[in-house]
Amino acid sequence: MLKRISVRLAANVLIIINLCLVVFDVLIMAGVVPYNLVWEGRFANESEMYAFEMTSIAISLAIVVVIGIKAGYIKAFLNDKVITILLWSLVMFFSLNTLGNLGSSNPLETMMFTPITLISAILCWRLAADK
Repeated sequence: MLKRISVRLAANVLIIINLCLVVFDVLIMAGVVPYNLVWEGRFANESEMYAFEMTSIAISLAIVVVIGIKAGYIKAFLNDKVITILLWSLVMFFSLNTLGNLGSSNPLETMMFTPITLISAILCWRLAADK
């Protein structure tokens, strides 16, 4: 069933999702989106929020690079085996994140991010399984 999703489509959707997440993180840091709506409202202060959001941006951009290499959009500076290992790691990361979102005490976080992380896990699986 996953073979019905092309590698190019999977890569494009994942890149779009992660770039949208970067924009969302920037909006949080700019104060447009209240930071108590994310991370289950666990931030003690703004400096903690900035640290988490900057980390989130770095991870999202790293994911874009890995996906870009797999799709052939970025010249490979890592070999195929490393990219495949990273993609399987992302499958696990997004799968666990989906479970975490399902258990979130914030209903908005559950409704908004559970589908995103589930779709990301499936699409990363499609890329990782590609020979």
